[in-house]
Amino acid sequence: LGEVTALLAPGPDSNPPVSQGIELPEDATALALSVQVSRPNNRLNLWARLHDSQGIYFDILMGDLKFVGWQRLQGEIVPYRPVQFIRGRDAQEVKLSRPYSLVSLHLSRRGGDAEPGALFMSDLVAVGPRGEESVDDFQSIDGWRVVEDYSKPGLSVLESSESVATPGSAKSARFSWAPGSIGIRGIRPGPEEKPIPAVVSRRFLEVADAKVGDVRTVGLSTFALLLQIKAVVDYFPTVDPNQKPFAIVDLETYIQQANLHSPRPFGGSNELWVRLPDGNSSVDAVTAAVDGKGARVRETYVASDMVLQRVEQPLVTAGWGGLLVLLFLALVLASASGVMLFSFIDSRERQTEFALLRTLGSSRRQLNGAVWFNIVLIAICGIVLGTGAGLFIGVSLLPLMEVAEEGTRVTPSMVLQIDWLTMGVSYLVLATGTAGTVAWLAWFTAKMQLHQVLRIGEG
Repeated sequence: LGEVTALLAPGPDSNPPVSQGIELPEDATALALSVQVSRPNNRLNLWARLHDSQGIYFDILMGDLKFVGWQRLQGEIVPYRPVQFIRGRDAQEVKLSRPYSLVSLHLSRRGGDAEPGALFMSDLVAVGPRGEESVDDFQSIDGWRVVEDYSKPGLSVLESSESVATPGSAKSARFSWAPGSIGIRGIRPGPEEKPIPAVVSRRFLEVADAKVGDVRTVGLSTFALLLQIKAVVDYFPTVDPNQKPFAIVDLETYIQQANLHSPRPFGGSNELWVRLPDGNSSVDAVTAAVDGKGARVRETYVASDMVLQRVEQPLVTAGWGGLLVLLFLALVLASASGVMLFSFIDSRERQTEFALLRTLGSSRRQLNGAVWFNIVLIAICGIVLGTGAGLFIGVSLLPLMEVAEEGTRVTPSMVLQIDWLTMGVSYLVLATGTAGTVAWLAWFTAKMQLHQVLRIGEG
């Protein structure tokens, strides 16, 4: 797991860390921008997305674009971000930490996206108790880029304009767009975006028709991102490859990229893994600590309890274990008894054959070896065939054992493994049974006195 997650860590050439953007003055209370829209629209609003020093993102409303000509829009930087954990719950106030950083300037339109347009921008300033401080005058657009829609790239353009400018300025920034995109429509400061490193499932490769090293566009519900495939895994904790393809990415990088493209500010993770320092730690204490941070815990799962409920059932496990041991010993005794009976009958039937061999000059040891050869051959062939049959039956029954009590297959799937210690003990028991049978056969053949059977027959 550590090797896989190491591939997702941001490198020196990857996306900039979450703290980047245009940092505003510490005492900034508002953000102002001079704008002119190509076509006035009372359904079109201009927003600014910011984040605080802790990486919490939020939007502020600059104003609507229903006016003609140049106008200054100003939005108050209010330390409040509407967050709804469940439908119908009132927004909760989130404490923000200064300084704030500007992430993007973007547009939103009520009632759909049906018209192209253009927005001219100039003189972006931060307003505070000590006056105004220039953030960017847009006389150059170096350092600014459009927020690209990777599902339909090329629908937005950012360029300098000399034909439309505020009094006293030579240029302005012209942002134009065409309808049909998803995600936010706007501009952002910073370098070009890099694909997010990702570890994906094999089914993801099949669906995307990709291989390791390729870059693919992944569409989410309201925006799209670029992923670069770094490695392929069959399984990863908490995701089921049998249900749908999956991709694993670095959380901090994903949050940063999502907040560049998502129409709404994107929060953190919705799942938290905690390793308790000792067995006496209370889950309720962890839940209370998370609630104290402003998050709401819906459900908690304790891994040890889940394992105990599904696997560790001492009565059932002990019962089946004892039953299997008794069954195995019974089979060994039955097999030994069968071999002894076969050897007895076979030796009785072959007395004349042994007598002829004795007459032809075979020694007593050779006659006993001929008798013992049968039982040794039966034991060796039985063990080999039994081992092969057991392996075949295990492979055949394993898919049936993967079905859980709910009727679904377990994940990850079962893998057939050989416990060599148990196998060694089993072979040792079989060898002991075989040795006992051979010892009995040696005693039996000695009592029969095979070298004298011919004389007995003649008499």
